[in-house]
Amino acid sequence: MGACTVMEQREAGSVGDAWNKLYEDCRDEYGDNPYNGTFSTCDLVGSPYTVADMYSPASKKKGWEYVHDHIEDVYKRCAKVVDLGVSGYIVRSVARKATHKEPPKYQERFQIICTERDPDERGYRPVTCGTKAEADKKAKEMMLKDGLERIVAKKKVLVSGTDTVTEFTVSDKRYKSKPHLKNMEGRRIIELHQYIFYGWAAE
Repeated sequence: MGACTVMEQREAGSVGDAWNKLYEDCRDEYGDNPYNGTFSTCDLVGSPYTVADMYSPASKKKGWEYVHDHIEDVYKRCAKVVDLGVSGYIVRSVARKATHKEPPKYQERFQIICTERDPDERGYRPVTCGTKAEADKKAKEMMLKDGLERIVAKKKVLVSGTDTVTEFTVSDKRYKSKPHLKNMEGRRIIELHQYIFYGWAAE
């Protein structure tokens, strides 16, 4: 199998965040094929090469020149990164929403659970019945249909109200320059950088 060059510029709050998003985007678009010719076939190696403290057209130009000059220094299935500098800031805030006042109400129900599948898998989620006799009958019918074993369990099921005790919202506000704020409970200042990832992917 061969190799091809891969290069992409990304913005994120850290190298790790940028790389993880790039890696997952490649897997989402091209799958798990170990020879798909994308960054998902690479390991990120080495420390970032920093071009400048602040991002600018000049740092971008210098960074891409560096990448083209050093691409041959990277091994197959490896990627490196260039830090072009700080490109902005995000203030991320978490706020508490009004707590639900309607108290939860539970009743005993009988759930049919498939023991041979993940309970979160579509088509195999627990089925709730009002009585044990109803659940037993339904479980037998389901087992005869697909051949998978099931159990019937007694559970307390939420029938009205909510069991949520607290809700939060999160919001991001972008700044060109560093805001005169401090990190505190419910608030985080994220320093954004522009990064170039480059390397040789397997194909």
